[in-house]
Amino acid sequence: MMRMGILVLLLVGNSVFGQERESQTGGKQQPSSRPVDVRTPQDQAPLPKIDLPEFVITGTGSIDPPAVDKESLVEAGLYNRNPLENMPGARDRGTIDLGERFKQSLFATREVRNGMILGSLGTFFSPFVMASYGVSSTEFGFLGKAAYRRTKGFARFTDASTASLAADGNMVFQSTNEYFDKARLSAGISYDIRKYKFYGSQNPSVQRDWAVVGLEVGASSGITAPLSFHAALNYRAHSLQDSSETLTENHVTLSAGSALPVFDVPLDVGFVAELATIARATTNSLSLVHLTLASPRWSWGDFSVRVAANGYAVEGMNGQKGTYLYPEIRVQHRLSRSLTAFLDFHPSVSFATLRERTRQFPYLSSASVIRHTVDRLAFSSGIESEWSGQLRTKISFEFRRSTDEPLYDDMADSGIGLLEYGGTTTIVGARVDAVANITPIDYFGIALTA
Repeated sequence: MMRMGILVLLLVGNSVFGQERESQTGGKQQPSSRPVDVRTPQDQAPLPKIDLPEFVITGTGSIDPPAVDKESLVEAGLYNRNPLENMPGARDRGTIDLGERFKQSLFATREVRNGMILGSLGTFFSPFVMASYGVSSTEFGFLGKAAYRRTKGFARFTDASTASLAADGNMVFQSTNEYFDKARLSAGISYDIRKYKFYGSQNPSVQRDWAVVGLEVGASSGITAPLSFHAALNYRAHSLQDSSETLTENHVTLSAGSALPVFDVPLDVGFVAELATIARATTNSLSLVHLTLASPRWSWGDFSVRVAANGYAVEGMNGQKGTYLYPEIRVQHRLSRSLTAFLDFHPSVSFATLRERTRQFPYLSSASVIRHTVDRLAFSSGIESEWSGQLRTKISFEFRRSTDEPLYDDMADSGIGLLEYGGTTTIVGARVDAVANITPIDYFGIALTA
């Protein structure tokens, strides 16, 4: 109690000193402070609680503390990245994903501007240039990006070129409604085009024009909202033109999710609807509806588990239709301060489009059959290691048994292939990831797969 009394005296003394100093420079004289009644050690008695008195400082003088620039909060260790990479669509899917990226822009205290220009020139005259510029703050963000690549190839008819433009932006929405106040609205537009020839085919001079226009809008709740939510709408128009056929594929994705308390347990509820139409001689439709209900991660000491239920309704070509209900279990066990083992069971259904398949198989015929892969059994396990605040590694293994796994087939040796489906496909894989922070916003990563 005596220590608490001395602490209060010091606080009051500092406050009065600041007021008297201000009054000497022209402010009104402040009333002097009254001494605080402090008990002596003989008067003290053991009490379960200590009630502190309230102190009110009155007067017309003001205290102006020296101006100090606040430093943005930077997470120590891995995943410190440039704030521009927090913009929608800015993250490269090929980067290492060992955990959640730190949302640095949420803690930025001032506007951050940054840009990049990258260029290279390889053999067979293969120039590449890319430029990006972005602005990030707590209230808004913007990112623009342009890229161009070309190659003359190592032989005749191997020349190809690609170009892309993209712009994404987001802003904080101000509202008197507590559910929508500080919600972040986002929008983006992109254009991607590729041109290449069917080298190795019976008609190698035939050129394919592959292009995609994308539009997206989204919204997510603010940090202080009583109910978290997110929603997004994406539209992609894909055009494919070559000697065999000219077609257009329209793809719409609607997604939404929220955290709802059920019997005092916050459950994540998610919804995704995919619909694509391919305009050929006859129109083909592809669809997928995905509903998910997931629990929070429960922990008991070094052991934790998260469970979920996933429901799918799918429709593909050649009569593919089905409904599936799969459980999902993700278990973690902390072996030591630096080692964490995990084991996941996650069967699922993957939505497929002609756009994705022709990106994966450039010489795929536009008349190919598109069906959705069903992972009826899917396991993954591994160990994550955090050796220091700047170095983390991950070793993982994967086992899948799937139906309708696409296999590229060019049995006619024409240079233009088709997709074949049949039976059950078993896939076993291994991967090693390593990421090291070089600076608070730069990192180096490497991945090996088998």
